[in-house]
Amino acid sequence: LKSHDEETQSSVLTLRNNIALVLVSLGRYEDAISIYESILVHQKKSMGTNNRAVAVTLQNLAIAYADIGRLGKSLVLMKQALKIYSQRSNQNRRQMAVALSLLSKIYVLKGEYTVAENQIERALEIYEEFFQPSHSSRVRAIINQADIYQWQRKYEKAHAVLTHQLKQLEDKVESLH
Repeated sequence: LKSHDEETQSSVLTLRNNIALVLVSLGRYEDAISIYESILVHQKKSMGTNNRAVAVTLQNLAIAYADIGRLGKSLVLMKQALKIYSQRSNQNRRQMAVALSLLSKIYVLKGEYTVAENQIERALEIYEEFFQPSHSSRVRAIINQADIYQWQRKYEKAHAVLTHQLKQLEDKVESLH
């Protein structure tokens, strides 16, 4: 059980994280980054560096840095989050898939489409373990994969993954009737 002080500190960090998310939505990236970095210091001090909460904060911080074009910093942070998730792979497989999807987007922004393609494929392997073909996370990852193919002018591959997904969903709809 958490002590009253630990629970209060956890609630403070949660609220600060949510404030940072709102600031990102408002386009106030520097303010959000400052809050995320402060949260990270507190989390590492109180929870250690190999904690899921630390990984989530690293991920949020990476997204904020990507949004302002600091892709190198974003990439380092996202890889740190992914490393934490992978150390406890059974417990964090879904979160790993999310991080891989986000990592693929960072590589796309950097123009590194082949690396992005590899990351999204790894994410899809995990999504397929947990989710039905109709699950929004899985569908979104497939759309992202098709986008990556298109940016590389691999139009036939993009068409193939999208039509395969559509066929799976149409078959599911048909089986419900």
